[in-house]
Amino acid sequence: GTVAARYSFIHALYQEVFYQRLTPNRRKGLHLRIGERMEAAFGGGTEEIAAQLALHFERGKDYPLAIKYSLLAGQQGAQRSANPEAVDHLRKGLELIPHLEQSVERADQELSLLAQLGPVLIATQGYGAAETAHCFGRARELTGQAADSPHMFPVLYGSWVIKLTWAQFQTA
Repeated sequence: GTVAARYSFIHALYQEVFYQRLTPNRRKGLHLRIGERMEAAFGGGTEEIAAQLALHFERGKDYPLAIKYSLLAGQQGAQRSANPEAVDHLRKGLELIPHLEQSVERADQELSLLAQLGPVLIATQGYGAAETAHCFGRARELTGQAADSPHMFPVLYGSWVIKLTWAQFQTA
C-alpha cells in the first residue's frame, strides 16, 4: 500500500561514506521514519521484520519500541530454533533497558526479556552456565515485585532446576 523508491549501492564502502556524511540527528530521524514506515507497511505482520524494526528504532532512539521488537525477534528466533540469534536479540533488548525510566513497565519489559532469554540460554549453554543462573536470578528478583506475573512459574521452575543442577539442595 505504499510507494517506495529503492536505492542500491555498488559497494558497501559507498554506502558507509554516505551514511557517515549524515549528521547524527538526520540519521536518527531517518531511522525513525524508516521504522515507522516499515511498521505501517507490514501492519500486523511485523514479527517477520522484527529484527530490522528493532535496529531502526534503536538507532532512532525510540527505546520502548526497540525493546518491544528485540523481544519479538528473540521470540521468533527461539520458535525457529535459531537460539544463538534469539540470545543476541534478547541481550540487545536487555542492553536498552537502562535507557528507560524506572517504572513498573520497565520492570515488566525486563522480566519479559529475561523470561524469554532463560530457556534459550538453557538450550545454548545449559543449566550449569553462570549466565543462565544470573538470568534466572534477576528474573526471580523481578517476579518478586510483580504479584500476578505470567512469567512467575517458568522463572521459579528454571531457578529450581538450576539450584538442583548446582547441588544447592537446601536453596532449591
